[in-house]
Amino acid sequence: MPLECLLYHSRALVPDTPENNNAILASCSRNNLMVGVTGFLHREQGHFLQYLEGSADALDEVIGRIRRDTRHTDVTVMIRGPIATRQLPDWQMGFVDGSVLSLVDVAGNAAGEIDFSTADPADLMHFVFENADNLSAEAA
Repeated sequence: MPLECLLYHSRALVPDTPENNNAILASCSRNNLMVGVTGFLHREQGHFLQYLEGSADALDEVIGRIRRDTRHTDVTVMIRGPIATRQLPDWQMGFVDGSVLSLVDVAGNAAGEIDFSTADPADLMHFVFENADNLSAEAA
């Protein structure tokens, strides 16, 4: 079955609390596992950045669910396309905030605010993979 990846960002509508973040992560993990999607979620400065990988049908289902989720708005897909292999095969869903690697370093403007309009999607994907590697190393 051919694989695809998808990278999107959105604006959070729920407060950045451990309870809200854990609930989001739990629903992502549960729902994505059911359709064979792996990925990684980053939240910082009121924004979500999420990388997903799986079959085209599974990604269609997941992005549809994401667009209907009332915990965020302004869902913008930055990258979607075929991949040869999963980049995050061991992750049902990982999550980090900006405490280790900051999205501001990749998508920040002069005021230190996240601005996806000028961010390079390839740099954002690299940012996600680096965060996943760091989280994996911490768990080991």
